[in-house]
Amino acid sequence: MRRALALLPLAAAALLCGGAPRPAAAQPAPWPTRPVTFVVPFAPGGGTDIAARLLATRLGQKWGQSVVVDNRTGAGGLVGAEAVAKARPDGYTMLIGNVGTQSINPSLYKLSYDADKAFAPISLFAELPFAFVVNPSIPAKTPKELIALAKAAPDKYTYASSGNGGSPHLTAEIFQQATGVKFVHVPYKGGGPAMADLMAGHVDMLFASILETSGYVKTGKLRALAVTSAQRSPA
Repeated sequence: MRRALALLPLAAAALLCGGAPRPAAAQPAPWPTRPVTFVVPFAPGGGTDIAARLLATRLGQKWGQSVVVDNRTGAGGLVGAEAVAKARPDGYTMLIGNVGTQSINPSLYKLSYDADKAFAPISLFAELPFAFVVNPSIPAKTPKELIALAKAAPDKYTYASSGNGGSPHLTAEIFQQATGVKFVHVPYKGGGPAMADLMAGHVDMLFASILETSGYVKTGKLRALAVTSAQRSPA
C-alpha cells in the first residue's frame, strides 16, 4: 500500500508566458509598466488558484503593478491554456500551468496550438503532494480500512475530481488499479467546487493538494487518510 501511494503524482504549478519569445533587444524596455494577468485555467478555490493568488500578491508588491488573476475554466485547463497561447506575446498575459495543462492535456486531446512551442517557461513555483481526504461521515480512518469498505460494496463510494483527465482524476484511477477497488467518478469544473461538495457530503473522497486541504483537515471538516509523498506532511 505504501509503495503504491509513493508512485502517485505531485501537484505542481508553473508560470508560463504565452507566445513565441521575441528576439532580445539591445536595451530592454522597463517591464511591467501596466497590470499583468495570470490566467488560472481552473475554478477559484483549488490548489492552483490558491498558489497563483499568493504569487500574484507577492509579485504585485515587488513589481509595483497590479497582478490580476483571471480564472478561465473548462476542459481540464484547456480553455485557459488556449487563451494564453493565442494572447499577444508581450509578457503581460501568463498562464499558471500544471501537469494537466502541460503534459496530460497534450496527450489526451487534439490541441489548436503546439504545447511545446506556444509557451515560454518562466519558473516552477510550487510543488505539493496530494492529500487523500474523505468526508468525516466515511467510517474509514486509514487507506486499508477504506479499501476494505470499497471491496465490500463496489461502486458505492464516490470520488470527486477537478475535471476529467486532470491529475486528481488520474491519481484516483491509479489508486483504484493498485488496490483493486472501484469508486464512482464525479468530475467538477475545478478543485474548489469539488471540495465544497465533498464537505457537504455529496461525494465521499478526493485527492487534492495539501495547500487546499490542510485547513479543512485541521478543523475536522475533512479526514486525511494519506499523502502522496514519501514522508509524512508537516501540514
